[in-house]
Amino acid sequence: MDRVEKFAALHAGGFVADVAVGVRPMLENEEVVVADGDSYTALIEQHLYGDEALGVYPLVKRNGLFWVNWIAVDLDEGDASEPHADNVIAVLSKLSIKGWKEPSRSKGFHVWVYLDQPMQAATARNCMIGACRIVNTPIKEVYPKQTKLGPGKIGNCLRLPYANTRNIGRQQMGDLTWEEFTDQAWESRTPPYQLQRLHGLFIKTEPAKTDFAYSGSQDSDDFTGRARRIWENPFEKDRSSTLYRFAVSLLERDYSIEATIYWVTQLDERVGKFKDREDGSRQIERMVESALRSL
Repeated sequence: MDRVEKFAALHAGGFVADVAVGVRPMLENEEVVVADGDSYTALIEQHLYGDEALGVYPLVKRNGLFWVNWIAVDLDEGDASEPHADNVIAVLSKLSIKGWKEPSRSKGFHVWVYLDQPMQAATARNCMIGACRIVNTPIKEVYPKQTKLGPGKIGNCLRLPYANTRNIGRQQMGDLTWEEFTDQAWESRTPPYQLQRLHGLFIKTEPAKTDFAYSGSQDSDDFTGRARRIWENPFEKDRSSTLYRFAVSLLERDYSIEATIYWVTQLDERVGKFKDREDGSRQIERMVESALRSL
């Protein structure tokens, strides 16, 4: 396996995103390109040497379950971003887990952990959340952002490091070339059993249920009343108002904040207010937080 193939394997996932201008699924013959195999590796080569800039949607469905090959946290917290990243890496290091710090395109940071074999998405996500919580690092952008997908859905992608088109000093691991990084990351991949040790931190730091805790899950679309009317006819008013009213209607029915964000994001896929914006996820989170304050 050569270095390009190793770099591709480190970041393998469900599907490929074209992030050169905006964010959209990469299509080939009208099908979304799978983040595995020869076509994916060819795109990775263009990412590293050419004009392509790629992201990957992490969830892979196998045998009815969802798996990931990597986990990450995307930190965009201003001046606190780098200290947060360093703190998470320190926690990982205590458990002999290699974390990689990458300055993202502008002012934020990504922390990556690469696995030596696939791990169930829900467990992997919880492990990273546990590492973040123990050092009070925000968990709003932990990847995978979803742990399962409905029919036709692909989730949220994360931009890959070492795009040839990147700004100087950004989207890379310290001073390492992509070749040096690939060699080191390949040799330091984490076994899932080792990452599993973080799950205890997730359990210990799980917050108490709030008044808005929802007893169901993100899979429940059993909307009633105003939520059902908006879901079925979302184009009656302007898009921002539609999404905001939908968020309020879910929170009023005791959906959790996390579930509300999930379903507002699904509705936004249809109305198209934020889905093509780089800060789309953050805008939806702010909208849901505002809706919660209004109750």
